[in-house]
Amino acid sequence: MGDLLSPVHLGVLLVLVLIIFGPKRLPELGKSIGETVRMLRDVTQNSFSADEKKATGSNRTTEQ
Repeated sequence: MGDLLSPVHLGVLLVLVLIIFGPKRLPELGKSIGETVRMLRDVTQNSFSADEKKATGSNRTTEQ
């Protein structure tokens, strides 16, 4: 089947996106996707840090 993310496939995908959304909406779409990824990254980092705090806090109480 081959590599799904080859340069040819990415080029065809880019052309399809340009046809569907048009060149005027691409910067807007890129911005919204970037904001969404940034928000998801912040949420996951905050949840991991909260889990680590819980884990270290529970270990401290059991060690005392």
